[in-house]
Amino acid sequence: MIFNLIKSRQPINYILFPIIVIALWFPSFLSAPPHQFSNLMPLYELLMQFIGDGTIFSLVIGILLVVIEGFLLNYIIDLHKILPERNNLVAFFYVIFCSIHTAFLYPNPVIVANLFLILALGQLLKIYNQRNVLKEVFNASLLIGVASLFYFPSLFLVVLIWSACIIIRPFEWRNYIVSLFGPILIGLWLASYYYLNDQVPSLVLKYSEFNNYSYGLTISGFSYVVLALLLILAIVSFSSLLRGLSKNTVRVKNLLRIIVVYFLLSVVSFFITTHDYFSTYSLVLVSFAVYTANYFDYLKRYWVGNALIILLLLLVLYNNYRLVGLI
Repeated sequence: MIFNLIKSRQPINYILFPIIVIALWFPSFLSAPPHQFSNLMPLYELLMQFIGDGTIFSLVIGILLVVIEGFLLNYIIDLHKILPERNNLVAFFYVIFCSIHTAFLYPNPVIVANLFLILALGQLLKIYNQRNVLKEVFNASLLIGVASLFYFPSLFLVVLIWSACIIIRPFEWRNYIVSLFGPILIGLWLASYYYLNDQVPSLVLKYSEFNNYSYGLTISGFSYVVLALLLILAIVSFSSLLRGLSKNTVRVKNLLRIIVVYFLLSVVSFFITTHDYFSTYSLVLVSFAVYTANYFDYLKRYWVGNALIILLLLLVLYNNYRLVGLI
């Protein structure tokens, strides 16, 4: 069954996942959701000018982003042996969670920013048991700074660097100072570019009137059934993660705590985006995929795993095709 296949790490997974994403994203090729954004962050605005909004090319880019991010996150988790077994569960859940509603079926700002945030998380997980971590701290801060040029609230995850240093490092004041260098350098570069092009008022407007990216997007009808299943999965998986912390080694326990902090900071971003549900959900996806995979990795009854995964796939497929009138 599909659960066994995903856990087996067979090469066919590298074909299966893109097929699943294409099946889930196919409705967006028929009827793209409305995206009426204003004051886009600089790099995201540039990206949209290049790929277009609602074009087939932009949708293909979105699919590639989701698949690449899923496998990248999976690779990072496997590299640090955070889950008990090496498998593709993290990648699988990431691509599914990215595709639960037609409102997400495009390269939205948060999904693009997630690429850099996942890379930043990878840098932070490296600092365990290293003597000098200034390079990793700077890299993480720079990546978070770049992510903020696509989705501004990503900048809030600089706090994740401080949390990681507190959780797994003895106090070293240089780490906290260096963690600010990345965003500062990005900010100086951005300000210089807009100043040299006489566009400072435009830059000020972007940040002073930062808008929700979920404007005009709504959840209704059967979508609540999908969300209910996700909520149940989230509660069960997160509870399982917290209960299992004491059973892990100190290293794994601390690395999982960093991911828990990632989740909490993602949720807090909801309050600095004037209640942008869609963007907050997209930001939570990274941690959500990890602790859901953690729950399924410890699941002994494979039939339960198969049933839940098939149910989730069927509900998401039905909902997405229903939303564009194909069902």
